[in-house]
Amino acid sequence: MTTKTICRGGQNYVSPDFEVIDLAQYYREYKDSLIVTMLEIKDIKMIGHSVIEADGEDADLPAQVCYWLDKDFPCLENTRFSCNKERREEKIALWYHVSEKESVDYILGPVVEEFEEDIPKEMIKVRIKGGRYAMFESNKTSDKDDLAETLRMFTRCAFYGWIKEHEDMVDLSRITFERYIDNKIYLYVPIK
Repeated sequence: MTTKTICRGGQNYVSPDFEVIDLAQYYREYKDSLIVTMLEIKDIKMIGHSVIEADGEDADLPAQVCYWLDKDFPCLENTRFSCNKERREEKIALWYHVSEKESVDYILGPVVEEFEEDIPKEMIKVRIKGGRYAMFESNKTSDKDDLAETLRMFTRCAFYGWIKEHEDMVDLSRITFERYIDNKIYLYVPIK
């Protein structure tokens, strides 16, 4: 990415020039790097905290996720939900409509067995409806060294390639989410 200075209304500001990606070509090039498995899952409970609020347009989502994967949100420090520094726990990330706001935030947090009373009030309780999903994973044993780039690849290939090819299979009544387990990313797309 390069930047350039632009003068607008007498004020200078720095604007990033982003590389334009041909998504169809990208999908053709990287789709063999994906393993897609159709599976049935049960309901999943997770507690999440906003990583990026909907109005945070300029935030780099993959970078923010990578940052928070091995750190605790302040409200989780010294609780039973504290982060395992080796990333050996299971976390989920997804776009979620926070009820008191009109916008949709990107939240991240641990999977929990039950929504118990000791969950900090700053955390959002989410139940992901079970059912059939297409699960995407990389063909690597670990995504640890290039987590952000793997997440970008999933987004580009799954949303702008695979879903377009299989749109008749996708179930829009359920949510798409990412699951992080033992330094691997799994993207779940609901299917009929």
